[in-house]
Amino acid sequence: MTYLETSFIDTVWLPSETKVGKLCEVMAQLSGDPPDTKYLIYEEVRPSMIEQYTNMETTLGETDLMHGDILVLMKASDMR
Repeated sequence: MTYLETSFIDTVWLPSETKVGKLCEVMAQLSGDPPDTKYLIYEEVRPSMIEQYTNMETTLGETDLMHGDILVLMKASDMR
């Protein structure tokens, strides 16, 4: 079994009009990855439940995200 490294990158505040897909660009910039890096985006709904965001055109305001919510971004290329 292969384990991937998990690390904290940063805390980011974005306007509610920001599209979910913009998070990929922000993450690439913060982590030093190429700007076209593809990420899978997950929200921790509660400790035993995560949901994947699949519609990158949805705005943050249209999601159920609130202050303090935890998002996990994983490089799509790391999926094996």
